[in-house]
Formats: sequence, C-alpha cells, structure tokens
Amino acid sequence: MNPRYRRLPLLLTGLAVLVLAAVAIGLVIETAFGSNPKPGFSPPAPIPITTDTPTPPRHAAPSGPMQLLQGQDLVNGVYAGYPHSTRGAVSAAAEYLTQIGSTLDPAVISAALR
Repeated sequence: MNPRYRRLPLLLTGLAVLVLAAVAIGLVIETAFGSNPKPGFSPPAPIPITTDTPTPPRHAAPSGPMQLLQGQDLVNGVYAGYPHSTRGAVSAAAEYLTQIGSTLDPAVISAALR
C-alpha cells in the first residue's frame, strides 16, 4: 500500500480532533465570559393589553361534514391544482394521503409486482 494513503486517515483524524478541541475551547470561553446579565439589570415592563381595539367578528362554523373538492388537473393519476383555501388544502391533503397510503394496500402491491 502506498504510504501516502496510510497518512490520509491519520491526517483526517488529527483534523477532526483539532476541530473538536477548537469547539470545546470556544464553549469554555463563552460560558466563562459570555452573556452574563449585568448587575442591576431588570427586564422591561410588560405592555398592557387594552380592550379598546375591536375584535373581528366570529363566523359560525359550518354544520355537517366538509365537502371535498376535486383538483383541476390530473397528473399521473393524482389530482392537482386545488384552490388556495381551507377547503382546497383539506381536499389536496386527502388526495395526496390517499395516494401515499395506497402503496400500503396489499392489492396495490400485488398488482404492481405482476
């Protein structure tokens, strides 16, 4: 074996030890001389919350189950292009999780392996 290649692991180990030593020295210095609070320091007073600001009106929650939307585009058997809304996000999540979970179905696995 070439002597040059025997030195490489030794050099890499030495470099790793030097980096770890530098980090350890930096941590010791930071904890010894780091951000200690100065004597007489007190945190700022809390800001009071006033009730003068109007609160936005609460919308009534819809009754019944949410109706899922269908995506606009069909890409490789997966619908995409859902609207950027809460219903669109829930519909997209249901579609994508159905596709991700379908690989766990034994029928799908056996059909793919045929």
